[in-house]
Amino acid sequence: MTGARHTGRRRMAIGTVLAAVLLLLSSCQLIGGAGNTFGNDPTRAGTQPGLWASINGPYTSHADGDPFATHCAGGAATATSCDSGGANPLYSGDGYVWVVKVLPSQVGLPISVQIYDPELGTTTNATDNVSANGAFATSYQLFDTTGSDTSLDLTPANSMAALGRCSASPGSKVFAAGSSESMNAWYSLCTFTPTRAGLYPLQVKTSAIPGVVDAGGGFNNFSIRATSTAPTKPIVAAYDKSSVFVSTVGSASRSYLTDIDETHAGQKLVLQLFDPGDAPAGDAQIHVLAPPSGSPAEVPTGGASVACTYSGPSTLPATTTSNYSSTCAIATRIASAAPPNFYNGKWLRIEVPIPLNYTCSTDCWWTLEYTFSDASTDRVVYMAAVVPSS
Repeated sequence: MTGARHTGRRRMAIGTVLAAVLLLLSSCQLIGGAGNTFGNDPTRAGTQPGLWASINGPYTSHADGDPFATHCAGGAATATSCDSGGANPLYSGDGYVWVVKVLPSQVGLPISVQIYDPELGTTTNATDNVSANGAFATSYQLFDTTGSDTSLDLTPANSMAALGRCSASPGSKVFAAGSSESMNAWYSLCTFTPTRAGLYPLQVKTSAIPGVVDAGGGFNNFSIRATSTAPTKPIVAAYDKSSVFVSTVGSASRSYLTDIDETHAGQKLVLQLFDPGDAPAGDAQIHVLAPPSGSPAEVPTGGASVACTYSGPSTLPATTTSNYSSTCAIATRIASAAPPNFYNGKWLRIEVPIPLNYTCSTDCWWTLEYTFSDASTDRVVYMAAVVPSS
């Protein structure tokens, strides 16, 4: 299993409410991570996964798909204040973390970490969104590895910039609100030569940025890639939480969910999704698929249907599931229903039993598929964990 536990010297703050109800912290998964790019790559020909890495601004409506990055439980009154809905109990100033997983074969060879379209300008690309309260700043910071797949160190002294590990690139960068730097292009954040294998964290924040006042709303979409001259590529994955903007090509988006090996037979995969499957029209569903997914292709090409249970809409992350699907295909929008978007601003919990006879060899990748009745988009955050069956 490609996973990591929160045992590092600095845990990401998640708030007491989330700590009490999430019940996923015993097994923080790497989400995605079948290749060296997380998100779409417009500079590459061929099939795209149909999603971007994404983060919302600090004063964005809570129902707009990001339960952690916004200060507000409801919406924003101004660029720097919330409306009568008050403060968001799940807010975290730590943003989101992606990791570059360096393999032993890549040690001693230069690795370049790049961000595609990292800024949020006032004149922006087609996938970003600036709210009426204005744009916001976005910070990217790469950290050194602890040498372990089970811990991260996000203290300032461990940043690649502080350590002087990056050549011809800064290692840390704040893109000011309204910036047009590297719009629709790759920005080189850090080129470094790893001295050991492990997880190199990339922290992305839109609030609690030193020297920057929290302000603005909307969402900033980007992609991350890591390149090396080694025969094998580094792996880029979301850590613990996957914050994405789904942008379908046609009617479906297919992406790698997580890598679960045979040692987890008899356990269960638990997913928590916030605001999944919204669409402006038509129907939508989420589909969880077991291997084979077709790894290591850029986009999953297969997957086996499995049974699962799932929750109804929940204001906080649900702790139980009461609905059943024999194929783990869950409707998130039915156009004829009222309201049509069942999980708008709500949580969906999915539990997938991993059979006792579960086997996988060269491909242990599970897939998350979004299906819409037409081309559509969706802003969503989800988490994955493998836990013992109760």
